Amino acid sequence: MNYGPSYDNCSDDELAEELPRDFGYDNPEVIRLIEIRDAADQEVKADEKKFYEFDILRCEIISKQDGIHWQISTIDQQRPQLLADIFMGDGDFTKDDEAQQCRANLVKENERFKLAYTVMLTTRQKIVDQSTVIKKRYSKACRDVDDLIRKLRVDHMTALRG
Repeated sequence: MNYGPSYDNCSDDELAEELPRDFGYDNPEVIRLIEIRDAADQEVKADEKKFYEFDILRCEIISKQDGIHWQISTIDQQRPQLLADIFMGDGDFTKDDEAQQCRANLVKENERFKLAYTVMLTTRQKIVDQSTVIKKRYSKACRDVDDLIRKLRVDHMTALRG
């Protein structure tokens, strides 16, 4: 390798930067660390998919909940007119009974949602916390590869200088 006249004036770190980009990647320890990094990368991708799927489900439930609130409100707003029509008509309260049964079922579903939602938020936070740990593991694996490559490159230049 031809280092030129400034070879003696450069640090080993600077000279290491002149080595080919793939220098050190055939080292068995580097290969092992890359395998760890790649496995951590796959874990990050799987975790991101899990989080995304959970959030879609959570958003669907929230949307459904909004629909329930709208349905209850509609039943409540229409009831006075329905009752007036019944009293002025045939006196058959079947439609009101059906509307009130529907409303009761919606209220029950709303209550179920409220009870489950706190647990869902806790579950979501656990997923976020787990994701943070997984991403830190991946970042560490990347740093380990980079640090070892840097060390191998500098050690190589130090050895050449003797």
